[in-house]
Amino acid sequence: MSFGLLIQGPLLSIGRSGESAGISSGSVTDEDVVHYDCVKNIHNIILNYGDLFDEIVISTWKDQDLEYQKIDKEKICYFVENLPRMKDKPSANIHVATNNMLKQFYGTYLGLKEFDNVDYIIKIRTDIYINLQSSLSQVVNNCSDNTILIPALYRGSQYIEDFYFAGKYSTIREMFYLLVKDHRYLSESPHTNIWLKYAFEKYKQKISANECFYYEESCGSIGYFLIFEYMRKNVFKQFSVDVFSEMCWRGGFFDSNYKKGIIAKYREDNRGYQGKIFEYLMIFSNAIGCNVQRSICLARKTIVLKFKGAIRRLIR
Repeated sequence: MSFGLLIQGPLLSIGRSGESAGISSGSVTDEDVVHYDCVKNIHNIILNYGDLFDEIVISTWKDQDLEYQKIDKEKICYFVENLPRMKDKPSANIHVATNNMLKQFYGTYLGLKEFDNVDYIIKIRTDIYINLQSSLSQVVNNCSDNTILIPALYRGSQYIEDFYFAGKYSTIREMFYLLVKDHRYLSESPHTNIWLKYAFEKYKQKISANECFYYEESCGSIGYFLIFEYMRKNVFKQFSVDVFSEMCWRGGFFDSNYKKGIIAKYREDNRGYQGKIFEYLMIFSNAIGCNVQRSICLARKTIVLKFKGAIRRLIR
């Protein structure tokens, strides 16, 4: 049994840190943004955990201001010259406008191709530090052929954190290939595009949802919900909550209130709609169709917004 570690991302990471994680991306200011030297972080990861892995690959940009000096058995994959033409994710906030998910997905896929012979992979970002010893034991104990381990599954949310992934090498490589093979978004958010695109490309026949439900415009519909339920039940599993809550991101740890929030919404069970119940709900959803469900979702959102507005006016 052999293990690979893929460390992917920039050598200079700009954005929120663990200390400012509770601030929404639209509210980020200059004071909340850090310019984090990932080289030191990568060195610490390899020095502390390098012996646990048979192969280590660093996948990064060649146009970085910082230089990475090899310290052990790691290979460095510079992929910027092979990057497909793509637009940065549009954002009203200058601090997060250049965080491009296709760069992340494509850099991960190219990095995965650099491994020679490993059975399992843990993929992390260059700007995070986690307990890889604990993570590795969880990979061995929880990964079947199709399982992908992720940081967290939240109650009542179709949202996947993208800080790290783990699983069988063949499974992780296939997922990232399917995410980048046609450079097409199904959602502008990496947290939803990951499971939507992977579900569409690999599990569409098994799920049997109408194609229109795979787009973020259908968020809130029965079909959209059932696609996520299938992926949550059959594909994605979460690492233990302590790996995520104790993570260091861009040099900062989550504060106590943010940690409590993570633990409170962390989904500990894996129950869901299964068997005939799932099939009947999907038949019902497909029969109603996308347009009707989208209209219902829009009306529901409008009512909620008006209700919140009325409450605010009453409070004033």
